[in-house]
Order: sequence, then structure tokens, then C-alpha cells
Amino acid sequence: MYVDEVVIVEAGPTQTGVVDYESERLDKVQGSPDVGTKADRVAGISGNLGFDEDDVHPSIYANRSCMRAMNPMVPNGPLSKLDVRASGPRPSHHWAVRLDRFLREAHPALGRAAVGKLINGGLVRVDGRIVRLSSWEVGPANQVALEANDGRVPEPLDRAWTWDERWLVADHGDLVVLDKPAGLRIEPVRAGDERPNLLTLARAHIESSVVLAHRLDRDTSGLVVLTRPGPIRAVLDAAFKAHTIQKTYVAVVSRVGTLADAGTITGRLAAASRGRMQVVDRGGDRALTRYSRNGSKVSLQPQTGRTHQLRVHLASLDAPILGDTLYGGDPAHRLHLHAASLALPDGRSWSAPVPW
Repeated sequence: MYVDEVVIVEAGPTQTGVVDYESERLDKVQGSPDVGTKADRVAGISGNLGFDEDDVHPSIYANRSCMRAMNPMVPNGPLSKLDVRASGPRPSHHWAVRLDRFLREAHPALGRAAVGKLINGGLVRVDGRIVRLSSWEVGPANQVALEANDGRVPEPLDRAWTWDERWLVADHGDLVVLDKPAGLRIEPVRAGDERPNLLTLARAHIESSVVLAHRLDRDTSGLVVLTRPGPIRAVLDAAFKAHTIQKTYVAVVSRVGTLADAGTITGRLAAASRGRMQVVDRGGDRALTRYSRNGSKVSLQPQTGRTHQLRVHLASLDAPILGDTLYGGDPAHRLHLHAASLALPDGRSWSAPVPW
């Protein structure tokens, strides 16, 4: 159920109200001695209110602390009767999903705690309105957006990816260069995975035989090369292994940390827990990243291609990428890492504009 606003009608003993779906009004008020323990069931901002998705009859627990969290104009003292003005029916559980779950699926780099901070911090909008409730339900008809800390217009998060001709940077016959958007998977993660991904979309709209020459993380945007059948595949495979392909990434860091104006990061990388990587003194894989910095904007030239290399290398110098909460970065509407340029040994090169 979506509630547009809550109007305080009168003050009185602390009570619990039950919403009647038919009338969409608060028409039943019952006393509750432990209402104070239910404050975590109510949250919101700008008059938004939501209910846990498992509730059969959603309840409003009306005490001073939880109501003031929703509206600083709530007077001191306990509250009682409320006027609930609803906008539209409660979504069906057959297709609705909790807001926090939706955000974690859309941005795997955001952990549970980071998603909670985004929601509680008022950086999440549903259909243009701020929502501060993790259990708020969203479905296909809703537009969910994250707002950057600098107040810019939020970018929609859409799980229903479709092919966009603007992704096509170049088609040279033997290879195709695409500009992948942040949030789109690069390829299926397993057999039978039908979720939208760049490779499947490219095969449907360019040619069914194209394959990836290299990969990008889901939340990284920028240039990706796909090859058609022919000698180019072996040529590029050898070039990537020999690190003779020049790649430049652009990142924005949450803080400068110990980054110099320019330098080289050589920390060896090894797997850590929960899909993370880490810098280790012994063992692991050799990794090398060259960088130059202008304020919080960092230009990166990876000389090796390890998993999460740029993200972990920057975090190791206390300069995590903005939006990379997996490695300590501040929450943002996206991971601020973009594959901006790529040059092959044969002289061909391409660039993609930074999208923020």
C-alpha cells in the first residue's frame, strides 16, 4: 500500500491503529501497552509511509518517536487518531519486491548495510518521491532512482534492460566496440541464466557469433570489445595476455587517502571472503596499476587484469571509489568507475565519454 500523507487529527493516549484497505482510512483504534517497541515498523519522509510486506493487515504504530522520524512538525506527547490518505492499491506479492532487495539486486557492489544507509539517508526515490522504508514494495510500474550526495538528478534503476543503439561505438567488421552502461551484466553467469546481459543483447542485435574479448564488472561502465570469428580473436587474446593493449579508466574517489599526484600501485591480490579481493604481502597474483590524480578524479592504467584490481588497489591507499561500498567507498547512485579509452597494438583506438 502506498500512503501519500499522514495527518495528525488529535493527540491522546498512545495507541495502535489498523488500516482498513477497503476505506483506506484509519477506522479502528486499539490501545497497545508495548507500542514503543514497534517503532522500527514505521519510517518515512515527506509524508511517505509503508508497511512490512509480510503484514496481512498493516498497522501504524503511533508513538511520538516514530512519528517525529517521519515529520519533524509532529508535536511532543503521544499521538492517537491518524488520517491516512492512500494512493493506489497494495502491490501484489506475485511481482512486488522490497525496496532494499531491489537495490541490492540492481547494484551488487552495495552491501546490505550500504543499502540501508542510502534508504535512511533519503537518497532513494520511488516515482520521484523520497522513501525511507526498506520494506517499501516496488514493482514493474515503479521507477526507482538513487540520488547522488551532491544533489544531482537521480538516475533510474531499470532491471528490464533492452538494446540501445547508442551503446555501439564502432563496428570494424572483425570486431565491435560497445559502451556498456553501469549496472548491466557483461554475460550470463551460468547456463540457463536469462537475466539481461551485454553479450546476449549484442548477439541478438549485432551478430550471434560475437564473443567477448575481455570483461568489465557489472557496475563498471565503458568500453568493451567483442570479436567476430576470425584471426582477430587469437590476436587480441595474445595482446591481452601480453598486456600490450592500453586501457585507461576514470574514477572518482570518496577521499584522497595516501594517493600521490601520480604513482604506481603494486599490491598483490588474493581472494577474500564474500566475493571480495584483498591486497596481500605474500602469495596472490601480481597486479600493477599506474595512476595520476587531479583532486578526487583519478586516471588509471591497469597493467594487469585482476578481478577488482582498480577498486582494491585504490582502497588499499585509503582512496576507495565513490559508490564502491564493498571496499569502503561512500554510497552513491552508481560505482564511479568508467573504462574511458582503449587502444590496440595495431593502432586502432576508441574512447567513451565519462557518464557523470
